[in-house]
Amino acid sequence: MHNIYSITFSPTGQSRKISYQIAEVLSGDKQCSEIKEIDLCDPAVETVTLSADCIVVVSVPCYGGRVPQTAVERMKKIRAHDVPAIICVSYGNRAFEDSLLELADVCVGCGFRVIGAAAVVAEHNIMHVYGAGRPDEADRAEIRAFSERIRTKVYSGDFNSPELPGNHPYKEYHVLKAPVLFEKSRCAGCGLCAAECPVNAISADDFQTDMEICINCMRCISICKNGCRHLPDEFVDGLIEKMKPVCENRKAAEFFI
Repeated sequence: MHNIYSITFSPTGQSRKISYQIAEVLSGDKQCSEIKEIDLCDPAVETVTLSADCIVVVSVPCYGGRVPQTAVERMKKIRAHDVPAIICVSYGNRAFEDSLLELADVCVGCGFRVIGAAAVVAEHNIMHVYGAGRPDEADRAEIRAFSERIRTKVYSGDFNSPELPGNHPYKEYHVLKAPVLFEKSRCAGCGLCAAECPVNAISADDFQTDMEICINCMRCISICKNGCRHLPDEFVDGLIEKMKPVCENRKAAEFFI
């Protein structure tokens, strides 16, 4: 029986949903057990060694054409020996550039054998008008078809790695530093933003964000029930207009087997 793992860095939940959809198709086979999850957003993620009877799905968002460096560092805590991996990057309808190749390299460095890969459009976590509502029904149908092909590949004993797009060296890593505003008057003091921040950038005392540590993952904004954390409207509006030529038209998901 195969053990199915979903390994994700998914601050706003999009990458986790995609990973879980793929994992569910794989685990639907009678030869598979229930899905186990490893959350790379957890700063305290523990070192794990996966056995040869595992199949993993690794899913992360694309930040500026690269894999978030926080995810890269935490992936190094996971060790395997020739364990088959399906990798996925989600991106906000601009371009995934070197991120899929980089994620493959990271996984190979951890001891995985990449047997399939996907680049899927998800709603942009800052400019929500781009990729709005995605993955949508059409995307999910394509993800399922891809997952079924991967399942067939696994159980046929085919562990060949697909050729992936991207460049060596990767493009320069650059994290967008959008100013996260905090409206204290609307804050209920629940502390969820501080507790759930993947990089501990939010003070548990006054809930202010240390922008030197913040990676602009938008988790704090997405989980705040009172809407007291947000980006400046003028910043978002300006970014939407600037990125319109490369983000406006619908991009298709891409799959590699």
